[in-house]
Amino acid sequence: MAQFVSSDVVVRSDGQEVEGIQQMTLEINIDAIASRFSFGFASKPPLGDHAPLEIYLHDHLCLTGFAEVDVGGEDKDKDNYTVSGRSKTADLISGCVVHESGEWINQDLASIARDIVEPFDSRLSVRGSVGAPFSTFKVSTSEKAQAALRRLAENRGLVIRDTPRGDVLISAPVWLESSGGLIRRIKKDAIDHNVLRSSVKRDNSKRHDVIIVRGQAEGWDLGSVQIEGRAYDKNIKRYRPLILAANKGVTKSDAQNLAEWEVSRRLGEALTWRGKVRGWRQGKTGDLWDVGYLVPVVDEKYGVDTRLLVTAVSFLLSPGEGAVTELTLQPPDAFLPKPVVTETGPSTQPWARVAAEVQAANVKQ
Repeated sequence: MAQFVSSDVVVRSDGQEVEGIQQMTLEINIDAIASRFSFGFASKPPLGDHAPLEIYLHDHLCLTGFAEVDVGGEDKDKDNYTVSGRSKTADLISGCVVHESGEWINQDLASIARDIVEPFDSRLSVRGSVGAPFSTFKVSTSEKAQAALRRLAENRGLVIRDTPRGDVLISAPVWLESSGGLIRRIKKDAIDHNVLRSSVKRDNSKRHDVIIVRGQAEGWDLGSVQIEGRAYDKNIKRYRPLILAANKGVTKSDAQNLAEWEVSRRLGEALTWRGKVRGWRQGKTGDLWDVGYLVPVVDEKYGVDTRLLVTAVSFLLSPGEGAVTELTLQPPDAFLPKPVVTETGPSTQPWARVAAEVQAANVKQ
């Protein structure tokens, strides 16, 4: 039986340490705006409704949020209680955007996002360039804050996630190099073998031999001109074309970029590797595991030998296994941001743009 070291996790509520934790799950996902947690107790914990919590692993702050669900029950004549919740940013998932007009004119991403985030008692951090101001950005009457923020970020090729302090971070995707690899050998006594268990999923059902992105560009004299981009997945031998509609006003370059991105994204999403390792750190003295790390993965049992991106992390603590980490990894192409579509307005002389693209298309014919 693994050693149970509850001191590795410290939970504080209103400045007081929460005692009696028997089990823990802390989940972080690269595609989620709010991290999740769950704690198991042998007796009813001293936590009120919506109790604020700070979770530390090895003295590192990992989550700031609130308790949301409290469940009590019995198992083989033993009482057990479970408290679960999410990061402070969870309120942006269920809460709607309240804005006097529902529209921002000539405002940049940071200004709009700050107006959306700050009423929720979270702060906004923006790293990197946010691009030009939006000529106009609108939210629908019942649009959730998270949905509006995702639209903002995608329009600028950025990603969004929560921070350990319960704030919102919008940034360009930055992948870090891990301090060690994930190795599963057939012979488990190999020196570099460090994966306790693993699984792999290969799903090619969403891949297509060709993806066609079509849109329309408006010209003053030509009316609407159809724009098209094509990208091919050479490993799909069957006839499986997919046509996607782009927003009005795309350029041919936009359509081509979108088609290539769709092929790359679907190829990346086709492979998912999961593994469980001892402890919560990368190696014996490395950083805590986190999403966004590129890791060399060698799994001799399932035929995986490549660099993959950590997309989900679950920190686990239990009397049976002690501290372990469950990791989900995929090829990094699965999480490349959607290409930014060129914004066009009344001052961009659409005739000149459309005429140039029509001429270029004719040259290729």
